[in-house]
Amino acid sequence: MRYLIDIHHGIGDSICFMPTIDNITIADKHAVIDIVVLKQNYGDLFLNNPNIRNVIALHDAPRMFAYGKYDIGIIADFISAKWMSIILLKYLGCKKVVYVHRKLKWTKHLVLRCLDVLELLGIEYAVKKPQLYLDNDKTKICEKYGLENGMKIIAVCMGGNVINNVSAKNRKMKGINFKQWPYKRYAELIRILEKKYRVILIGGNKEEKEFASYTDDVNLANVLNILGKTSLLESAQILSVCDLVIGNDTGMMHLAGAVGAATLSIHGPTDPDMCGTFNERAFFLTPKTKCKYCYAERGDKYFNCTSGLSCLKSISVDDVIRKVDKILI
Repeated sequence: MRYLIDIHHGIGDSICFMPTIDNITIADKHAVIDIVVLKQNYGDLFLNNPNIRNVIALHDAPRMFAYGKYDIGIIADFISAKWMSIILLKYLGCKKVVYVHRKLKWTKHLVLRCLDVLELLGIEYAVKKPQLYLDNDKTKICEKYGLENGMKIIAVCMGGNVINNVSAKNRKMKGINFKQWPYKRYAELIRILEKKYRVILIGGNKEEKEFASYTDDVNLANVLNILGKTSLLESAQILSVCDLVIGNDTGMMHLAGAVGAATLSIHGPTDPDMCGTFNERAFFLTPKTKCKYCYAERGDKYFNCTSGLSCLKSISVDDVIRKVDKILI
């Protein structure tokens, strides 16, 4: 069978869909799979996956038109405007399009939600854990960044996506990152961690810019700041050699889990049982406030937070340090 899968959302969402792809190829030994991703660099997540033939960036997708080219089109669970995806997949030549209808409120983890589409294909899943396929030679990445000094390595992924696609009603929330633990606390955390661990700061250009005012504070002997200096795939390779990865509930944490790293995620409006890193080595810090986990409802409570993100701010630097020491010592 020939499959075209629409997963044009972020890094974390793409990783959560990976087990669905793996299970299709287990059930259908002759499966030919192409996928549509939001950005070309997100396609790098699938470059070494032997189960995927082509990765198509969304802006290039219309050029791939060929009527009847695919037997089945699959829409990932997390895509909200499914009618647009139906039109896209039909236009790209899918004879049949399948997806799971959802109510707004979540009831189980996104990985399991994505796997539900397999039932429509008559497939029982055997694999649940997301896995990123990487070059197994870790020596080169360690040599390049000097990670062979014997100290345990902690990566800090402090960034996250902001909300830009909002309704007119919630337009004042545009540009706000509701999953962001304060950068000031990250700076304090890094200064403490570097006394015992090798600390790597990983992120994109956005994080490099936002953290710039704290850069001098963490310019320390055991801190390697490579914010904005690595590709997505190279970041994954670095994360794969870390003893622990700390960060907000973002795609980078899902990336770390998919390469087998232990993770410690800081959660506020998002429930780790619904969208946390899906890995047996995943650890979480959750709010001490009653007001939390509003993300799953996706309503006014999430888009119009009146508590000043008290859920995230209830988690202190000391809370993180205690959890890190418990995991690594």
